[in-house]
Amino acid sequence: MRIQKVIKELQQGQMAGLAKLQRAYWKRMFRTLRSQFSLNEMELEDIVANTFIAFYENVVNNNYQEEASIFNYLMLIAKRKAINLVNEKKRHREKHEEIAYTIPQFLDPGQHELAKDQAMQVKLLMEQLPEDEARLLTLFYFHRWGMDDIARELGLKNADSAKDKKRRIIRKLQQMLVNKD
Repeated sequence: MRIQKVIKELQQGQMAGLAKLQRAYWKRMFRTLRSQFSLNEMELEDIVANTFIAFYENVVNNNYQEEASIFNYLMLIAKRKAINLVNEKKRHREKHEEIAYTIPQFLDPGQHELAKDQAMQVKLLMEQLPEDEARLLTLFYFHRWGMDDIARELGLKNADSAKDKKRRIIRKLQQMLVNKD
């Protein structure tokens, strides 16, 4: 398939060229994206489909410049779309965590003083934790870092490892609180 011929067809409004490109590159693009990004199949299919739409729009608007192979050009578009989606999901997750963290104090304003007292107790208990455990809780609850960032910062395998460690530390703090009384 000659890309110049496909470009001319697209510029003339003939969509057969785009269909040829999709048949030639869809599966390869999908596999490449799947190997590089932790996205589900539906998200990956949307990215590939939107990549071909963006390519078509670039050709029609004379923004396509043949500098690299067509596959590399399509993958550049697809990777940008995948990175944008990953970042959007991360922002959404962080916003959700922030909301989940702040909502309880608005549900029962009378509990605010009690919460302050408990926070002081927890702070004193955190000082008894090993440095890495205290750092994990501090990054999550006070600096509102995401689990991926915490895992990288603390040298953990991944976000799930950080979540498991956080869960164990919380249980440890709860036990320390129970034993304190």
